[in-house]
Amino acid sequence: MSGDKSGEKSVDNKFHSEDTLSERTRYKDLIVRIWPYVSRYKGLLGVVVFMVTAHTTIGRILPNVIGWAVDHVIIAKRPDLLTQVCLVYFGLEVIRFVFVIVETYYFQVLGQRVIFDLRSDLYTHLEKLEVAFFDKNPVGRLVTRMTNDFGALADLFTAGLVSIFTDTLSLFAIVVAMAFISVKLTLVVMALSPVMLWASIKISQGARDTLRRVKQRTAAINSFLAENISGMKIIQLYVREHRHRERFSKLNTDYKNEQLENVRFFAWLQPVLNAFNALTVALALYYGGGFR
Repeated sequence: MSGDKSGEKSVDNKFHSEDTLSERTRYKDLIVRIWPYVSRYKGLLGVVVFMVTAHTTIGRILPNVIGWAVDHVIIAKRPDLLTQVCLVYFGLEVIRFVFVIVETYYFQVLGQRVIFDLRSDLYTHLEKLEVAFFDKNPVGRLVTRMTNDFGALADLFTAGLVSIFTDTLSLFAIVVAMAFISVKLTLVVMALSPVMLWASIKISQGARDTLRRVKQRTAAINSFLAENISGMKIIQLYVREHRHRERFSKLNTDYKNEQLENVRFFAWLQPVLNAFNALTVALALYYGGGFR
């Protein structure tokens, strides 16, 4: 019986040991690793960058059109110019709408092509590994790397990078526009930016660490399921259903706890950003009157 337990323990250590991931992968390192794949499609990347820049620029022009209409049409009582201003505004919105469609489509195309190349290279790499590697790494874990992780990477392309690039351009354009109106008020509004940036980084780092552990738990569950479902006849033959059910319950509980921790970080993120946003608006309103 003891030999049975020790053999079972060795099998468990062999196939269900803790997955090892890099403790801290910086965004810079990630971009450096992915860039060779992205650079294969420089034409697509150029189209995406142009479209993002164009629709962001138009987005900053539209408030100026409305401001000009208020000052020179409504206040100046020039109804003869109202039609032209409305047509200009509508035309800019249509152009921005088209740019956003083209940007979204080609960014998706770029992301899918990069993911295709990455997955193909990874599979080729797996074929070249020694048999000993597959003895130490269960099938479920490898399948997780080929599916779930690439899904997360695809989300990075389709949502993350677009938002980062667009929001950075928008922020720069907004700060420049604010500085033209009032440098002092712009400095007041930007005073809280370092604190907000620090809080965002801290929360996002905690969420990223938790997501890393979630990936480990996901790989462990997939490994357990792949090995146990394929070997279910042996488990039933030796009447090990209860023992394996307890192991799965432990893995499932660990996964649930990590997911709840991840939810906690994301629950903090948006309220913290909203609080800084509200405080910034309050400061602008308070000091704005004194700078007139």
